[in-house]
Amino acid sequence: MQELDREDFIAWLCANKENDVGRPGTFFHCPIAEFLGVRAGRAHGVQCGKYGYASLDEGKWNVLPLWAQAFTARAERYAFAPITGAQALSILTGVTVSTLS
Repeated sequence: MQELDREDFIAWLCANKENDVGRPGTFFHCPIAEFLGVRAGRAHGVQCGKYGYASLDEGKWNVLPLWAQAFTARAERYAFAPITGAQALSILTGVTVSTLS
């Protein structure tokens, strides 16, 4: 299963600033799930602080890093609406600052 690296996620968001990068609040289409799916070439899900292959039992999913848990929680304010890479970066910037404080 893919590891979730913050710097790789940031680079992907930067490369997709103008593009739809996902829909927060959805298991298989939130920005982190979309990012992991693009990297791995197979669908991923994000739910309840965990992530993993969509085809794998959720009990076998990995725990999201703290920054990703905070990002997911904040991004869910925009639940079910598409967001761009730029919007996701803005959310992540706030999360990074608060997570590091």
